[in-house]
Amino acid sequence: MIPGSLESRLTLQQQALAVLVIAAFAVSAMWITGATLSREETQTLRNAATSIAANLDLEFAEEHDLEKSIQAVLREEAVEGLRITIMDSQGRLLATSPARRAAEAAIQREEIHQAHMEAKCGAWVEVAMSDRLRKASLAALARALLIAALPLLLLTFALSRWTVRRALHPLQEMTERAGAISMDAGTQSLGGAGGLAELEHLRVAFDRLLGRLNEQLRAERQFASDASHELRTPLTVMSGEIELARLQSSLDAKASESLDRVAEQVRAMRELVEALMLLRRSSEVPLTVRQAFEAVDLSDVVETAVREVGVRHPERRADIDVRADLDVMVSGHPVLLVAGVRNLLDNAIKFTSREVKVRVTVAQDDQSASVCVEDGGRGIDASDRERIFDPFFRGTEARAHSTGFGLGLPILRRVARAHGGDVAVGRSPLGGAQITLQLPRWHPESAA
Repeated sequence: MIPGSLESRLTLQQQALAVLVIAAFAVSAMWITGATLSREETQTLRNAATSIAANLDLEFAEEHDLEKSIQAVLREEAVEGLRITIMDSQGRLLATSPARRAAEAAIQREEIHQAHMEAKCGAWVEVAMSDRLRKASLAALARALLIAALPLLLLTFALSRWTVRRALHPLQEMTERAGAISMDAGTQSLGGAGGLAELEHLRVAFDRLLGRLNEQLRAERQFASDASHELRTPLTVMSGEIELARLQSSLDAKASESLDRVAEQVRAMRELVEALMLLRRSSEVPLTVRQAFEAVDLSDVVETAVREVGVRHPERRADIDVRADLDVMVSGHPVLLVAGVRNLLDNAIKFTSREVKVRVTVAQDDQSASVCVEDGGRGIDASDRERIFDPFFRGTEARAHSTGFGLGLPILRRVARAHGGDVAVGRSPLGGAQITLQLPRWHPESAA
């Protein structure tokens, strides 16, 4: 059991209830037994006193001598544990049982039950006994109840735990299913009916919430996709017209400078549109593109991405150091993998200056393959290492020293997870950030 869990709390509550029930039963049994024994003692003493008084009358009728009659009755009625005392009508002691003198001191230290009966001959018979036997019986009963309670408590604990686990099993299944939900996969249910009305109400409420979330996400993605497609054509036309205008020899320096700024903004908008379309495409990989996966060499992917980044940033070609194993094979979509690694390299170039090394390492082990990009920049704050994968998030340094939209790393993570991998962020020995793309290795037998 996990401390603080619902299972442990319910089990402990049931166990506490079981302890209270067993304790109440034990106390009730002790009280009832004690009261019953006390009544039996009283009745026994009354019967004994009545019997002794009757025998005393019979002896007196035969002997006509009260003293001899008393001695005869005491000899005949002597019982271990009973104290028999015979007194006259004035309360003076006439005789007592032989056990009185031997046990007088012990009896006086104990609680005594007694009964009186008047004989027809005028004498009074008193029969008394201590509560020692009753206390001994109650002590034996208490020990027996304690011995029986220990295994009963253990059994109750086991049954309580089993019952609670069985009752919470549907909730555990819902928890596991909720933890495995991927919005990209379009999951809209936490599972079937669990048989419990309360959990069924909870499941239905969560299913409705998931349905609304999925619908909202679908609408947002469709909007992003439609907007990207609609913007693509006019941006291409604008880019072509600007290039034609820049070729005009009659442009003065001021107009040429203005066109350069407009061209740069159009280029940035085109990059944003392409990033949105790629983000949309990477989100759909589990549903529509996985069947197009093929064996891909990560070394080739890195080579292509480095070449494309070198074209965009020719001044930084010498700063990129590639260390790649041969035949690092994964199963994936080549275009998406190149786009993801390119975004990773772009990120490293963006946050470092010229002559600062950017190291790219391609490696593999028995189970996985990885692309690790390190740089000698300022690194990523620990508080931002998870937030950088949120679309459009840009840290303080990004907002202050670079342009961009905050989509590169989110695209990388979506591409990684679409391929069954993930992305990890850490601190590089070079002093800056270390971002590692890790993917499952491709095995020929799995492809077959």
